Amino acid sequence: MMSLLSTHVILHYHRKVNYHNNNNTNDNNINTARDSNDNLEEAGAQLSTDIDDDTSGKHGMKALGGLSTGFVVVAAISLLLSMIIYLAGVIIKSFEVTSTRGTESESTSYSITSIGIEIPNAYIDSSHIGTRFIQAMWFFLAVVMPLWCSFLFLILYTFPGLSKIWMERIFAMAEIAFAWSCAEVLLISTIFAVLQMPIFGNGLVENDCTTCFVITSRILPEFALLCVGTVLNVSVNVWLYRKAHSAIYHQS
Repeated sequence: MMSLLSTHVILHYHRKVNYHNNNNTNDNNINTARDSNDNLEEAGAQLSTDIDDDTSGKHGMKALGGLSTGFVVVAAISLLLSMIIYLAGVIIKSFEVTSTRGTESESTSYSITSIGIEIPNAYIDSSHIGTRFIQAMWFFLAVVMPLWCSFLFLILYTFPGLSKIWMERIFAMAEIAFAWSCAEVLLISTIFAVLQMPIFGNGLVENDCTTCFVITSRILPEFALLCVGTVLNVSVNVWLYRKAHSAIYHQS
């Protein structure tokens, strides 16, 4: 966590040095020219030009990036669709665990959110601060951050009145949210957890034990909803991240 936090700080200063250095250089040149009477008129013209270059009278990502209305509509629909499908994917029960003892068996279905809710019950003291921290991080990384990232991009691309400075701020928040999002990690870990659960559980059972529990698990068809939602969430956010970065920081 500390390494990820330090990365955000380093990236902030990297952009401050590389992308804002030209603006500071222009301001210094203008001040120098203004002090010279011979170049006063030229400095005023240069100042006006630089102000126009900095603001360009453009507000919103559509104007700044020269995006078409169709592109903005497609981006908004893609974001909304990815958010709805991903949210449904983490709520719906997507895999099943069956415990068998002799002729009796009991099956329980789980979703990503139901696992998070049951985390405190996995420890003797359900109110223990460590257990609650794990539960909070589970929902924070697996549910909140993926949706929050898409929501920020939705604001960035659909609000036409955003100034350049606010676009940079929202983009930075979306970038941080994307870094903390664990949608694809959760998807892959769920698949391997379901596959490994019987191997791990049966490894703890004695051979030829007729009174021991035997664990089996399987992925339900509804798991496809989580797969589609995760792929959409990650791919749409990466697509719009690259487009926004190019528009905000690489304007000529």
